Amino acid sequence: MKYFKLDRKQVWVALGTLAVLAVLYGLLFFFLGRPILRSIGEPEQFQHWVDDLGGWAYVCVIGLTAIQGVVSIFPIEIINVGAGYAFGCPMGTLLILTGIALGSAAIFFIVRHLGMKVVEFFVPREKIDELAFIKSEKRRTLFVLITFLIPGTPKRTISYFMGMTSMPAATFVLVSTLARLPTIAISTYGGEALGSQKYIMALIIFVAMIVAGIAGMLVYRRIWKSKRSPKA
Repeated sequence: MKYFKLDRKQVWVALGTLAVLAVLYGLLFFFLGRPILRSIGEPEQFQHWVDDLGGWAYVCVIGLTAIQGVVSIFPIEIINVGAGYAFGCPMGTLLILTGIALGSAAIFFIVRHLGMKVVEFFVPREKIDELAFIKSEKRRTLFVLITFLIPGTPKRTISYFMGMTSMPAATFVLVSTLARLPTIAISTYGGEALGSQKYIMALIIFVAMIVAGIAGMLVYRRIWKSKRSPKA
């Protein structure tokens, strides 16, 4: 696996980038993340907050989703549900997918321009090394399609790994974003159902998401172990 070394100038650029990301994330979490978390217990108050924010609410959802893709603090499903509750399934899905695409592009920029030393701030190197068995370019594309389609897989780690390969950034962003469409649409619909007071439907969706996430983790671990185990 190829790692990138940083000169002094790149180190300062990397530190500056980390500082900017930290500030942006802090601001977005303060203005949007906290209201989204509160929406679980006070959905009507959250809706009023979105209405008061106006058009900036769209920007906040996209921005928080993008930064959440780079630095994960809490499950993105919380943002998905909040977006679905506030904007409905179609618009919420579009906003989340836009943020995901921007976050994926940012990851590729970080990896390819700032190097492995910066990547290790976000993902442990051993986690990335675990994916070194994916050597074929065609297999990488298929691997991205499958793992991003399945809930519960370590998508952020995979994103950083793919940034270190020869995979074109545009290909990764397109494939990974489209692969996440079904899961995002389902979770935002759950938020919409919650906002429409269809509580049974929302509960069914949320339980199904949890089950699918657990199943996805188990499937991914089985695939990973089968690839890592030595051949007889």
